[in-house]
Amino acid sequence: MKPFTLCFLACFFFSCSPKIVEKTVTHKYINLTFEPTEVTQTTSSGLKISVTPIDAKILDAETYDAAYRDGNYEKEFAIAELKISEFAASNSDEFLELRLKNIELINNLVKRSEISPYTGYLLKHRIWYGKETGKDGSEVETLSEIDTYQNYFNPFYLNNRYLSVFKITIENNSDKLQKVSIDDFQILAENELFLPYKIEFFETNLKGNIEKINNIHRFNMPQDLVITPSQKVFKYVAIPAINQNKKELAIQFIKEEQHLDFKFKLNIKQYDKTHYLTQYRIFNKASSSSASNFYVISYDAGTQFAIPDN
Repeated sequence: MKPFTLCFLACFFFSCSPKIVEKTVTHKYINLTFEPTEVTQTTSSGLKISVTPIDAKILDAETYDAAYRDGNYEKEFAIAELKISEFAASNSDEFLELRLKNIELINNLVKRSEISPYTGYLLKHRIWYGKETGKDGSEVETLSEIDTYQNYFNPFYLNNRYLSVFKITIENNSDKLQKVSIDDFQILAENELFLPYKIEFFETNLKGNIEKINNIHRFNMPQDLVITPSQKVFKYVAIPAINQNKKELAIQFIKEEQHLDFKFKLNIKQYDKTHYLTQYRIFNKASSSSASNFYVISYDAGTQFAIPDN
């Protein structure tokens, strides 16, 4: 995985010259996979149901984007800035004003689609919290093939760990309204039986985190879901993290006299990966000590992270 683009923003627009630092990082990976990756069956009433086990971390990006679309996170970011500015010394007013102007500049770049919302977030985070903020490329999450987003808005991240999550896609191929309930599903991991967490469970455990609560209502299977003819919808069900030593797992759909098993085999793969990283450091030719650069590296696989100044 090689770096693909470099985005940078200078607080002061001095001429800059790049310095390239290359390094090699090797990490040992342990990955749980499911075979097959998806199972589809159709009920006697005409409901086509597909079940896909997913890595809950993938939803970091989707839940972040969902929160970003309604604008709440941008408002919270601005409020945090204003609260911090109350403690700023009077002699730092000029620097504070500069930071706010650059954050406004980044917001405009995002609105014009010149940079992605997450790239904008990383740049603003660097500007606000300082040059030590970021990652140096050796962390496991920066080498992951999954796009690296913060889990701030992912409701399936609880108590510092991810739940086991399954995507349920349902298509009504009948000419009648059909109702599906979260109570129709259960997960059997060999001799362990799990019932999916309901929205009420998340509301209790996510108190105070309005964005995660909003997202659980967006994504989690509700108590009752009414599907119109020809309609196709998807929702997620979540359970405690499954034991990776299990060899088989089945998501069961049980409704009245109907019973469908969506069976998967579990495999653990261990392997080493070597990544060749290139860091682009930007140094000002100007002598002013107050000039700074903020930059983000993007990889071909989509992963992005800010680089701290060492």
